[in-house]
Amino acid sequence: MDLRQLNDLRARKSRFDKLPAAEKERLRQLHLALQSHSEKAQLEKIMLRYMDWLKSLDPLDQVVVLDKQGDERLGEVCRMRYQQSRQLTVLSPADNLEFIDWFRSVAETQKEAISEAVDRIGQRRRFRPEKSASPEALLRYVIATSDSETAKIVTPEVIGHLNSRLSARGREILEQGDSVRAIRMLITNPVSEFELRRFFEEKLSPMQRAELDRKEPDDMKRQIRRLYFSSQLGLAGERK
Repeated sequence: MDLRQLNDLRARKSRFDKLPAAEKERLRQLHLALQSHSEKAQLEKIMLRYMDWLKSLDPLDQVVVLDKQGDERLGEVCRMRYQQSRQLTVLSPADNLEFIDWFRSVAETQKEAISEAVDRIGQRRRFRPEKSASPEALLRYVIATSDSETAKIVTPEVIGHLNSRLSARGREILEQGDSVRAIRMLITNPVSEFELRRFFEEKLSPMQRAELDRKEPDDMKRQIRRLYFSSQLGLAGERK
C-alpha cells in the first residue's frame, strides 16, 4: 500500500467514525449483504465505478448527491449522468460567455443573500458546503438544492438581466418552462471534464497553463470554461 492509498484509507476511517451509530450499523449490514450476495464481484465493480464517478464531481455536486437517499439519490445520479453524456453545450458559445458573466455577477452582488440561503438549507440537510467556498460555488449549491431559496436570489428582475444578454435562441431555451430549473440545467456543465482537461493540456500555451495553475480550484475551472467557450468563437489566444 503506497502513501496515497494509506492516506485515503485514513480519510475513509475518519469519515466513518464521524457517522451516527445508526448509519454505521446500516453500512455494516450493507457490507455483510454484499459479501454474501451471489453476484458479489459484479456488485463490487458497480460500487467502485460509482465511487470513481462521485470523486470526479465538483465538491458541491458531491454534496447534492450525498444529501439524498434511496430513489431520490438514484434520480439525481441519473440526471447528472445524462447531463455529462451530452456532447454539445445547451447554449451557443457566445451565449455561454454571457451566461458565465451573468452568473458571476449575481454571485458577487448577492453574497449576503446567498450566505443566508446556505444557512437555511443547511438546517434541513445532512451535508452542506464550507462557508469559505467561493460565492459562485455557494450559488451553484443553492440553485441545485432549493427552488424556494433560489427564487429569493434569482428574481424575475435578475433573470430579465440575463435575458437581455442572450440571443433569441438563448432566450428561447431559458423561457422553456420554469426559468429557475432551466438555469439549474445550465449550471450543470455539459462539457465533460475530459474535454476540458484535453483543452487545457493541448490547446493552451505553457504560460496560460502556468497562470491557471496558480489560481484557486473554483476560479481555475471557471477560467478554463471561459477560455474553452472563447475558443469556440475564435477568441482564445494561440499557443506559444
